[in-house]
Amino acid sequence: MNPEIVQYEVLAKELLRRCMAEDEPEELRRWLSEMLARMGAGEEDAILKWVDSFDFTSKIIEDYEKIANTPESLRRDLSWPWQSWNNIIDPLEDGMLGLVTAPDGAGKTIYAESIAEHWAAHKNRVVFVHYELNRKLMMLRRTSRHTGITPRDIKSGKLNLLQKQKIDEVKPRLLKWEGYISYLHTPGWTMERTITELRRLVNEDECDVVVLDYLEKASASKRQLQMFGTNIYQREADNVEQIKTFACYDVTE
Repeated sequence: MNPEIVQYEVLAKELLRRCMAEDEPEELRRWLSEMLARMGAGEEDAILKWVDSFDFTSKIIEDYEKIANTPESLRRDLSWPWQSWNNIIDPLEDGMLGLVTAPDGAGKTIYAESIAEHWAAHKNRVVFVHYELNRKLMMLRRTSRHTGITPRDIKSGKLNLLQKQKIDEVKPRLLKWEGYISYLHTPGWTMERTITELRRLVNEDECDVVVLDYLEKASASKRQLQMFGTNIYQREADNVEQIKTFACYDVTE
């Protein structure tokens, strides 16, 4: 039998199994879209021929030369906020996934927030997905970072005139950035639901890059519970696979 036909047969059987399990339509659409993308369905440029690969490589090199000759202030890139990082880690490329890992309480969210703001300042439309912190706390933290005023002082309701002036200066300064951050509040969301919303933002040209805080907090979907049970490691691996597939097929050109 034709190998491609076999692929479609396997796909059809899995689709039927998911329908019988009464998966949510949203999750079915997401899964089917990703599986078709992996099979190259509808992708006329899925294959790069040997003879064309050399011109393709030359174009890549030319693009890097253009970037190198562009003043840093005019570049749109995904470099890092800290020179120590840039010395050892290249800027992220389209479709790549970067992972920051550390024990609880080590400050991962602060790193994520700082990276998101750095990317927004470099012309990127960033979507910050937060599964845990609420918007109020995130805005307090942002204000504190850009003014030096502690969240506790802000919450005291007893700011002096100088402190209020510092806070008033934040808005016009950040609005000068050519990029921006959209904050997507997702407590209790599954990864499937999150990626569905990210796809919508990509289609509306509202998303160049995603910062997700944090992976462990995504809720298990019905499909994941059926497939992996209580094995959180397999579920998180599945979440990562969903993110990578989204980045490869939805974000890159």
